[in-house]
Amino acid sequence: MRLFIAATLPPELVRDLTAIQAQLAKADVELRWVPKENMHITLSFLGEKTEDDLEKIKFDLATLDMPESSIVVRINKLEIFPRMDEPRVIVVTLLNEDTGLAQLGEQLTDRLGGSFNSPHITLGRFSKSHTRSDAVEILSSEVVMPDKRYEIREIGLYESELTGAGPAYTQLQHLKLSKR
Repeated sequence: MRLFIAATLPPELVRDLTAIQAQLAKADVELRWVPKENMHITLSFLGEKTEDDLEKIKFDLATLDMPESSIVVRINKLEIFPRMDEPRVIVVTLLNEDTGLAQLGEQLTDRLGGSFNSPHITLGRFSKSHTRSDAVEILSSEVVMPDKRYEIREIGLYESELTGAGPAYTQLQHLKLSKR
């Protein structure tokens, strides 16, 4: 099973991200948009794991020192991953004023393995035939980016199943960041 740990997004952030998707959809570039129920911030991609691994991961997560308060993030900007010459996904990068998100991601990868990238949320996926000009066109779209603070209060352990219709995520464990 393919596993990852992700921050659960607050409803207001999901609403703002779907509004950004709607603005980007006006560009003449065909993308497969991430459904709102699949939006998340990956904190650690663990990859293929066994059932035995799963039990250890659940235990390690349950005994992890969680932040004592929520983590505040802001939307930063749109980016193309991995590179403009080879566009695969369009993402929103995030600013984290107190670095709590990066610290949590690093703590998770130190304890459980896996990988942590800079905090971002995938909005859409390009088909294999897209080019640099498609990436430039989508990034030059007029998009109003909200200037708000969003509180991340929960994380989860997820299983990712790749299907013909896109990935399907199942939450296997749920953890609150703060006791408040």
